[in-house]
Amino acid sequence: MKRTQIYLPEQQLDRLKIIAAQHNTSVSEMIRRFVGEQISTKQQPSRPVIPTYSNAGELLLAIADASEQRGIQAPADLATNMDDYLYGDKS
Repeated sequence: MKRTQIYLPEQQLDRLKIIAAQHNTSVSEMIRRFVGEQISTKQQPSRPVIPTYSNAGELLLAIADASEQRGIQAPADLATNMDDYLYGDKS
C-alpha cells in the first residue's frame, strides 16, 4: 500500500467519520472501499479508434465530411486561394 494525501470539504469528512464509525472502521478504510467500488464497477475507458487512410486525399475527404456534419463551411474560394488561407496573404 502507498500513502497518499487528499483534501476533502469539511462536510464530506464529517460524513465519512460517521459512516466509518457505523462500520467500526477508519476513515481511510472507508475511502479505500469507496474508491475500490468505483474502480471495479466502471469499465476501463477504451482507446479511441484512429482511422487509417491510404493517402492524403482520403484524409482530406474525411476532414471535409466531418466538417460538413458539424455545420462548418469552407470559404467558397478555398480551392483557388488555399495558400493565402494556410500561410496568410504574402502580397
